[in-house]
Amino acid sequence: MTSVVDINSLISTPEDDPWIKMLIYGPPGRGKTVFSARCPNPIILDTEDGTSSLRNFPDTEKTPVIKVRNLDRMQEVYRAIATDQIKCDTVVVDTFSELSNRSMDAWLTQLNSADPNRDKYLSTWPDFNRNQQVMRRLALALRDLPKHIILICHEREVEDKSEGRRYKMPDLAPELAKTMVSMMSVIGRMTHRRDDESGTVTRELQIEGSRTVEAKSRIIMGSPVIENPTFEMFLKGST
Repeated sequence: MTSVVDINSLISTPEDDPWIKMLIYGPPGRGKTVFSARCPNPIILDTEDGTSSLRNFPDTEKTPVIKVRNLDRMQEVYRAIATDQIKCDTVVVDTFSELSNRSMDAWLTQLNSADPNRDKYLSTWPDFNRNQQVMRRLALALRDLPKHIILICHEREVEDKSEGRRYKMPDLAPELAKTMVSMMSVIGRMTHRRDDESGTVTRELQIEGSRTVEAKSRIIMGSPVIENPTFEMFLKGST
C-alpha cells in the first residue's frame, strides 16, 4: 500500500526557523568574543583560552565557558547540547580556526604513531582534504541545531592574481571557507576604530562583501557596516 505524503507538512517558512547562523572573523582584540557572549543564553566552547576578555565586563564575566581542545571533546559537548543536557540558546565556538588546526594536528599525530619513519612535519593534500571534510561535517551539524550559532575565526589575507586583488577572509582552508560562506546566514568581519582625541572605540562589523573583504548577510540590516553591533540588531532585522 502506497502511503500519501502531506506536502504541506514538508513546507516551512522563515518564521519556523528563527535561529541565526553566523561566522565572525577579524584580528584579535576587536570584540568578537564579547559580542558573542551577549547573545541569548550563550555557551562558549573555548578552543584556545580566548575568553579572558569576558572578565572585563559585568554583563559577560559569568558567561558559561567549556574548554574544548580536541574533536572528541567537541563531539561529546555537541551531543550534550543536542540532547538538552546542556541548555542554551546560542552556541559559540571560539575559535573554529583553532579547532580546525587541532583536528589536523591530531590526525598527523595519529599518522606519525602508525609510521615512526614518517616526516612528522609533512602534511599532504589528502590530509588537508580529509580535515576539511571533517570540519565541514561538524559545521553542518552545528548549523542544523535549533540554536543560534556563532563560529568565530581568525582572519587571513589572500591574493587573487586572476582578479588582481588582495582580500581578507576567515582563516580556514580554502574549500572549507567557501563552504562556510554558503552555509551561514551572516559572514561578518569585526574591526574597530579609535578616536585619537576622545579615545572612544567604535566597533564595526562589515556584513557586505567588497574587493578587500569577504562578507555577506541574508538578513537585511540597512547598512554594509554595522557600528557597535549587537546580536539584538540581527534578531530585529530577521523579523
